[in-house]
Amino acid sequence: MRLATFFILLFQCFTLSASPLETVQIRIKINGNFKDNRYFLCIPNVGCLSMKAAAAGKTYPIFHPIEIRGLFVTNMQTKQVQALSTPLSCRVKADPGQSLIITGNLSQAGTKTQVTSLRCNLSS
Repeated sequence: MRLATFFILLFQCFTLSASPLETVQIRIKINGNFKDNRYFLCIPNVGCLSMKAAAAGKTYPIFHPIEIRGLFVTNMQTKQVQALSTPLSCRVKADPGQSLIITGNLSQAGTKTQVTSLRCNLSS
């Protein structure tokens, strides 16, 4: 739980002076049961982003260009990281001034956490 709190505080610090034109805006619209803050969408060279905060409307500003080649989902309760089957729509390069919307459905099968129907939309 301390690690999750750290990531949330870190992103809140960065959002204080971020203009949408200076950042890549990441919005996560993944459906699921987010009663607690255990599920995170992880993007290499970006970090792990809280799905619960995103469900409450949080947009994540990233201060550098990003190139997504793969995505991961983390369950903080079980401390497991699962690689997601990343569709071509999510294998993108995003520059500051662009928005990336990631959609899908969170599912849990035993101890395995997945995001099904994963899609991404990049816009300027």
